[in-house]
Amino acid sequence: MFLQFKWQRSLPGLVVLLLALVLAVPVCASWVYFSVPELINTADLIVIGEIGEVISERPSGSGWESDWDVRVVAYVNKPLPGDKIIVSTPGALNKNVMSPSDYRLDQWGKDVLLFLKKTEGGRYSPITPAGVVQLAGGKVADEKISAEAEEQLEAFFSTARLYPPGEQNNTSSGWVRVFQVINFAVIILAVTSGMLVWRDAKNLGYQCVLWALASLVFFPIGLVGYLLYRRGRVSHQ
Repeated sequence: MFLQFKWQRSLPGLVVLLLALVLAVPVCASWVYFSVPELINTADLIVIGEIGEVISERPSGSGWESDWDVRVVAYVNKPLPGDKIIVSTPGALNKNVMSPSDYRLDQWGKDVLLFLKKTEGGRYSPITPAGVVQLAGGKVADEKISAEAEEQLEAFFSTARLYPPGEQNNTSSGWVRVFQVINFAVIILAVTSGMLVWRDAKNLGYQCVLWALASLVFFPIGLVGYLLYRRGRVSHQ
């Protein structure tokens, strides 16, 4: 009877001990493996950025997500206007719901290369933690990746085109440049016509009026073309 009573008293403590041992075992998240070529081909957006602070934490499904403020240093192979983006990662600090798949962007330091997918909510999220690569001095400096992956990333960098925020793709503005050159020629024609009209006004008669009207029509168009031409030159210097 005494042994039975002692066993019943120690049973709750034994259960607590077993639960503590089970919970103490580390659980590793299982992420789908992505090679460097797969990251490049899968990403909706690739950027070099500086990690800022968490601007919000919000519920997502059965867990939480953190929204990070990321300053864009350069867009890779795809120019966009904004110099900041919001990047979401699973998990949040000081929340009662945690998952082994949670991670934080600042685990990789401040300067990173991000391979991002666009989510349904319009935010961007790394393609698993493999989509976050630590940089130092503009070069790959991530101890978490293999030597082969580092070589592939360096090769990718050597051929990639980097666009500072707001820079436009020159190849997409070819027709705009043609239009600017045409308008620049028009303003020269308008000025020349105006000078001829002013010099030979007495001899031209009614033609003077036609030349004057032509000058008035073409001069504003040419002026706009010239201003666009100058703006294009300044923006690409």
